[in-house]
Amino acid sequence: MANTAQKLMTQAEFLEWEERQPERHEYDRGVIRAMTGGTLAHDRVRLNIASSLHRQLGGKPCRAHLNVRVVCPNGNVRYPDVAVDCGPYDPKALALSAPALVVEVLSPSTQATDYIVKVEDYGSVETIQTYWLASADEPRIDVIERVGGRLKLIATIEGLDAGVSAPDLGVALAFAEIYG
Repeated sequence: MANTAQKLMTQAEFLEWEERQPERHEYDRGVIRAMTGGTLAHDRVRLNIASSLHRQLGGKPCRAHLNVRVVCPNGNVRYPDVAVDCGPYDPKALALSAPALVVEVLSPSTQATDYIVKVEDYGSVETIQTYWLASADEPRIDVIERVGGRLKLIATIEGLDAGVSAPDLGVALAFAEIYG
């Protein structure tokens, strides 16, 4: 009988391996998952959030990024849909140095991971103060913020007339801009 057991990679082995891959992959407790594309609605929300953050952060020390690696101290490696990094800028870097805000646009296939596993992952990154979970289909964002050293759900914001902010970064996004 053939041995079907597969050796799991360490985080360091994964990071080295991924640099040679044409596609992006996430690393989740030793398991490698290929990143797949989303719907047009998912992409529109992601791009609108990134564009607004980019515009509002112009001239400030923090920068908005799309699909850039976050290496989590708990061992996992993630690619949030949008992130704001406030660390030193190195144009050749493959990972964010000090992410402060991460955003995941929800899809049915990843929703459980986004709400459970990624809260732990992003919570292990001390610089991450805010995590937004944005619906792709309706104007709704769940706001998770660092409270007492942990990331906790603090609000669900809904409606096209609403908005979301990250006061520590000096940014505020209107849902009409994200979802309109």
